[in-house]
Amino acid sequence: MVGPEVYKKYADIRRDIEILTEVEESLRGTILADLKAKGLEKEQLDDSTFAIVKRSSWEYTDRITKLEEKVKIAKVREQEKGEATETISESLRYTVKRPT
Repeated sequence: MVGPEVYKKYADIRRDIEILTEVEESLRGTILADLKAKGLEKEQLDDSTFAIVKRSSWEYTDRITKLEEKVKIAKVREQEKGEATETISESLRYTVKRPT
């Protein structure tokens, strides 16, 4: 068994991570805008590299969207019939009471 101090420490770390994540996201946007303004794909520093990464995403036709919907329905049917196998994993959820 652990004491309440372990729970408190976890909560404190999660709050710190949340704050740092917000700062990181802001800086990420600033750096990305700076690289684009300079017309650069990457910026090399002594110990690190900042680079613009491009990712593709796809939009499919209605034909594919309808096929995906059919698959979703088929999955539900298998679940209902007991043919699908359920796997349950465990994790920890931590939530902060937000002021109302």
